[in-house]
Amino acid sequence: MFLSVLTSHISQAIESPTVGSSLTKYERYAYAPLPDQHSIRLLEILPGDSPEIRCSLQVANLRINPSYDALSYTWGDPRAPLFHSIAPDQYRRQHCIICDDRTIHVTANLFHALQRLR
Repeated sequence: MFLSVLTSHISQAIESPTVGSSLTKYERYAYAPLPDQHSIRLLEILPGDSPEIRCSLQVANLRINPSYDALSYTWGDPRAPLFHSIAPDQYRRQHCIICDDRTIHVTANLFHALQRLR
């Protein structure tokens, strides 16, 4: 299954987490710039039974109408979220996913959504 990934926000998801991760054997994910303005990144969620989420990011060209399912999600905002004081744990990057054998730290909401979609 593919998910649309917002180019302008993905780098914020790669920042250090606020809570430590037990997946220290993996390096942090780093991405290359997209080749042109018609390109997007698609996240493929790999199958699995463990609680660990594994995925792969692939570049797709919008001019060839790639097939994908979209998940509306905000990777992060440098400003404090409006409801951060009400539910701070939902805004912390406290879960880790493995993407192309590298780690990306994500919020609890995204982690649980990826588990359900897998």
